[in-house]
Amino acid sequence: MLDIFCGNGAVSRAIHEHKLPVSAVWGFDGSPKMIAECECWRQQAKPADSQFFSHPDELCRSNAPRFQIVTINMGIFQLDLRARHFLFQRLLRHLSDDCVVIFTTYAADFEFSTEVAGQCLDVNADNPFKERFFGICRSLQYEPPCEYAEAIAPVFPKDNYHSLSCFFELYGFQLEPKPKDLSVLPIERTWEDRIAFTSIPVISRKIFGEEMPDSVWKRMSEVDGGPDTTYGTVMRARRLRRNWNPGHCFSHAGVDFSKSLPIRLATALVIRSQRGRVLFAKRGEGARDFRGEWSLPSCFAQERKGGLEGNVRKSMDEHLGIRLNKINMLQPLSIRFSQRRGDGSDWILAMCLFEGALEDEEVTPRTDKYSEVIWKDAWSFLTRLERTSMGDCTKSYSDFLRVIQGKDELLRGAPNAQHVGG
Repeated sequence: MLDIFCGNGAVSRAIHEHKLPVSAVWGFDGSPKMIAECECWRQQAKPADSQFFSHPDELCRSNAPRFQIVTINMGIFQLDLRARHFLFQRLLRHLSDDCVVIFTTYAADFEFSTEVAGQCLDVNADNPFKERFFGICRSLQYEPPCEYAEAIAPVFPKDNYHSLSCFFELYGFQLEPKPKDLSVLPIERTWEDRIAFTSIPVISRKIFGEEMPDSVWKRMSEVDGGPDTTYGTVMRARRLRRNWNPGHCFSHAGVDFSKSLPIRLATALVIRSQRGRVLFAKRGEGARDFRGEWSLPSCFAQERKGGLEGNVRKSMDEHLGIRLNKINMLQPLSIRFSQRRGDGSDWILAMCLFEGALEDEEVTPRTDKYSEVIWKDAWSFLTRLERTSMGDCTKSYSDFLRVIQGKDELLRGAPNAQHVGG
């Protein structure tokens, strides 16, 4: 078993205490204090095979087994989407073909759907902990580093079932159970537990913008602010695709995940013919943007059945009459993050690249989303296009080709981009 963001090793302790049939429990946590507590317990209890690390790279460099079970604490939701991809790409090779990921999520990080929320009252309401926290700060004549409104604003956009399902799909996992079958549970937390968690430096910086003095946390811990109640659920992701090899992430450095900008998922498909040429489609009058420009066939991943792969298959069939037997993630760059502005607000686009093959080149547009199609040698075709006229799907593929052609200055320290991945 692998315990991600293991904290003080509570999972390992429970397994050892109850003598559960788990041969080994390894864990990592970004807090040196938590890892020190884990090591202290390990030396005293001497469990059969438990090891703890402060960084996933340490685990990857060690002689780690292939884990059948992965547990993830709520710490995963303190990472932005780009960092989560980085983490999973590093760990994927250590997971068994029949691995199951089990994780908990709470209302602070997860937007429960209305059909699930009906089980509980105000399941998505703001938690009163921070309001009481600010009130006690004022009574102690201490002014927090930020205003209350800033503290309760989410740093990252909340996840929902669709976004989590798409994330795990990219790594060959299927999220369970279905939304209508989720059990939402009320969880009561003590004031002491909330202060202990909020005082962790990375959490403090996330909420208040900077770390607060230890003296303030000490005074806070001496106050009885009373318990509070939140809501949470347990989900699992079961691995379905064996030997599934997702590519790496590419992200422009200007992409700012810390402003709680909405993230929109999109998919693009690189379709090759037997002659080795790639299909490009000219955007028609029915396209949302870049009308009259050449691009890869692409679509936004709407919140509907089918996930990323299902959405792109449906779009290809609907607009181009293309049905592919098999599609895969494009290698070596599969996901590209960029910051966009539209409809008067900023948002982040996560473009996921897939690839497939057609025997012949007989393709005709079926709707006005595309006006015509063309088959071209991708590298020579894209190098002639102005980058300012490219949509994100085409830019993503252009970045991919620059890497495999050795023209990857973007990955050699250019200031406007960064490569994320193992």
